[in-house]
Amino acid sequence: MAGKTKRMSTIKQLLRLHLQGLSNRKIAEQIGLYKGTVNRYVQKLQVISRPVGELLDMEEPVLERLFTAGSPAYLQDRFEDFKPSFINVKILK
Repeated sequence: MAGKTKRMSTIKQLLRLHLQGLSNRKIAEQIGLYKGTVNRYVQKLQVISRPVGELLDMEEPVLERLFTAGSPAYLQDRFEDFKPSFINVKILK
């Protein structure tokens, strides 16, 4: 399904195969993903620029934060600046 985040076990499997030197096409065939999906994760891997072995040793929630887009607004420091403006907001129905 498009736009759905893959399970981190699948991503770890992808990382292991990439570390072994398999092509993105072969990785896609072996783990049952679309080649474009594998390409996107390999591109993200290059942006993260950490050794694959280090990524494989990470806990799944930590790894997921690296591979998924952005972070929730409430975890960002700037959220505290905007928080007071949300307190007295009336919701119109």
